Amino acid sequence: MSRACPSCDIGPFTRNYYFTGKLLVERDFTDEQSYHVEKLRHHHQRLHGWGVVCGLKVVAHDTPACRDRFVCVTPGTAIDCCGHEIVVREKACIDFTQFAEIKQLKEKQDDQPHTLQICVRYRECPTEEIPVLYDECGCDDSRCAPNRILESYELGVILDPPPPPDPFHSPALKWADTIPTFAPAQRAALHEDTKRLYVLTVEGASATSVVQVNTTNHDAVKFPLNRVGRELAVSQDGKRLYVVAEPAADPTKPLQLLVLDTANLAAAPLQTLDIAGSENSAVKLALAPDGRLLAHINKAPGNALIYQTDITLAPKVVALGANLVDLEVSAERGRAYAADTASHNVHVLNIAGAASEPALTNPPPLTSAPSALAIVKNIGLPDLLAVADFSNKKVYLLSLSPAGLVGTVDFTRNPQDLVASPGGDWLYVLVRDGAASFVQAVNVRRLQQGDPVTPGPAIEVGAGGNRIIVSPSGTRLYVPFEGQAGVAGDGGAAVIAVTEEKCGVIIWRDLEGCPTCDEPNCVVLATIENYNVGDRIEDQTDPPTDPADDTTNKKTRIDNTTRRLLPSVSVLAEQVACLVEHGGPQGPKGDKGDKGDKGDKGDSIKGDPGAPGVGLNLQLPHIIAINWQHDGDVNTPEERDRLDKDGLIIAFDLPVLASTLTTESFYVLRKMLGERCFCELSEMNVIPGNVFTDNQRPLTTCGQRIRGFQPVPALPGATATGAQFHSGVGWPRAEYRVVVEGDFILGDGKIKTFDGHDVNPALDANHLAPFLPERCPTGNGTEGGEFKSWFRVTEGQPIDINRAPEHDLLRRLAHLGEEFIRRIIGARQRAPFRDEQDFRKRTRISATDWQLISDSVKFEPEE
Repeated sequence: MSRACPSCDIGPFTRNYYFTGKLLVERDFTDEQSYHVEKLRHHHQRLHGWGVVCGLKVVAHDTPACRDRFVCVTPGTAIDCCGHEIVVREKACIDFTQFAEIKQLKEKQDDQPHTLQICVRYRECPTEEIPVLYDECGCDDSRCAPNRILESYELGVILDPPPPPDPFHSPALKWADTIPTFAPAQRAALHEDTKRLYVLTVEGASATSVVQVNTTNHDAVKFPLNRVGRELAVSQDGKRLYVVAEPAADPTKPLQLLVLDTANLAAAPLQTLDIAGSENSAVKLALAPDGRLLAHINKAPGNALIYQTDITLAPKVVALGANLVDLEVSAERGRAYAADTASHNVHVLNIAGAASEPALTNPPPLTSAPSALAIVKNIGLPDLLAVADFSNKKVYLLSLSPAGLVGTVDFTRNPQDLVASPGGDWLYVLVRDGAASFVQAVNVRRLQQGDPVTPGPAIEVGAGGNRIIVSPSGTRLYVPFEGQAGVAGDGGAAVIAVTEEKCGVIIWRDLEGCPTCDEPNCVVLATIENYNVGDRIEDQTDPPTDPADDTTNKKTRIDNTTRRLLPSVSVLAEQVACLVEHGGPQGPKGDKGDKGDKGDKGDSIKGDPGAPGVGLNLQLPHIIAINWQHDGDVNTPEERDRLDKDGLIIAFDLPVLASTLTTESFYVLRKMLGERCFCELSEMNVIPGNVFTDNQRPLTTCGQRIRGFQPVPALPGATATGAQFHSGVGWPRAEYRVVVEGDFILGDGKIKTFDGHDVNPALDANHLAPFLPERCPTGNGTEGGEFKSWFRVTEGQPIDINRAPEHDLLRRLAHLGEEFIRRIIGARQRAPFRDEQDFRKRTRISATDWQLISDSVKFEPEE
């Protein structure tokens, strides 16, 4: 039996039991050894894990002429995932060109760059052959067997390995929602405190608008600019929106700075200021740490403008440089930075001193073409600067004090824009592949430590994405995108949800099971990137060489930092002692202190009383109950049957006019599996009526549950205390949004407006967190508003496609249409469906429709 391929299985631990007079055979000695070997493996595997313990450094061959064929590994120790100890006692060299994978590259005359990994695996080698004195399987004495098993190793090469899994704490990105702007979205600005996102859209060559978005419920209102907008920014207090726009009368004249009141964007600008020297030029905007507005005019001489607190005063002008990219501000350094693509450098503006400073002394590589910048907070240390290089598909991380290149990240797509997380741990990079846009995360801290960094998984966002914004909480990204070319109204802003796991989860990670593997793994020692057949493999230099130069010179470098480490207890103890002795960097700024004591009362003159205000009106109708669980799931047969029977019901605290309860004021949107967008149900019916709670008593207050509904005719003057929504296409598995437009639903009573008129009050409908029933009734004391709620249908028990009555098929599979349901019934009458393949073949259902119903149907065999 060969011992070259050891197993990872660890059987039950069974020890020999010895007693006087026991006959010992070969099996007893073998079991004795196996017991101790497997105990040790179990200890390594469960208590230490696997990786490189020490040594095993991959180095270039001593002879330069041999480096296109050989690499060497120094002595050291590793443990594989099965718990085997791998010990290399002397320096070993391998001819990597003799491995089958490399031979195939040479035979194919491959000229593409590849990734190699040098690895080591555990191997058992039988040795010391000796005669077998007694052979129960043979009749002569010529058979030999190994006297020893040498626990050895084998070096290997892995060609183009799969990308390593992301660390568990890497941020998970999900395209959570889309804010439709119905026109290409080009710029955006966020103000978190007021929950507002401002998006600049382009409807045509001479028409742009500002779309104001409520980031809580994504309500959007469009305000035409009546001119072409180029750039925008929002003030620190959120009260002013700054827009760079072409003059309405003559676009060839200098651009203008429009100062808009965010409380009334429909009004004329508060100020309209000419930007001198900006004709036929791009202008970038940014905010100084003290809230003053900064602008940079791109064309020569490339002036930077520092506006005063009173923006109507003339700005300070600083010659910063022409044809610069982006304008980013470091509050920690009091500087603004702009990239120069021509000189491959970064220009610096001293904001307080109103003067330019020398460009960074250690700029990005001379081959770079900067396309965007982002300031990265570095807690307790000077800020960092991230530079996107669209043309070369790279992102550089620069230190600002002292200036220098920290690290480089390679991408497979072109970085368009980037932004740092609030804590500076991550970069979120918007990349383009033609019109397609994606977002990827980059680990900044690993880059600072000199470790190799690969961008995280790419999630696709809307076509033509051009900017990326992060919320101050770090939990949301906003990407304005232009949409598909030729598709009218396709633009919008993608909302990306960002979630991270906490480090405290690590200690509980193994609760679901112990780490194990099926067979011994080849422990990676080093990675060699961008290898082309025939390249010489060299050691890495300090500082690292330029990869482009290495490729030109037919060289590639060994990277020993990609290995998985398994440090000893003594190393960990030294690491902890070092942290205790030296401590960590200065922490982030603390919370704001308690409010101070009240000051002495000052002298004043009491003014005349003002006129009575309109105030809030609490006598408006509100929504006080719904018959579904907000943000819940319909996932049982009982819940599904109740939804099919009763539909959706809402209840009001005051009677409303039945005639105002229509599909215009009460409607439902649906997003099917595999779709990105919510679409309004094509067939729906809204019925006004009266809502009852227990014992047929009218439902009139919060906290009561809906138990019954009695329709009323929608005649002029008729009133209702609720409304019932029925879907004409059933409730297939999907996400649903319920919308009630309070502006269009009128109460039965009368209220007096501020100008003295008596009118029917509009429904006070705003559905505010924490939502019904916790916050009841709806509203904020003003008429109108939009009620939004959502839930999911996740299916009950699958329906038997062969035995279900026709009305059940129409109810559960309504989205397929009546004609298709009849096709199913006709086909099963001829012969029951045997299985999925038979069903799909005979009904000719599309792949998309089958995906939607596959979890909802079953095929029971004939009895």
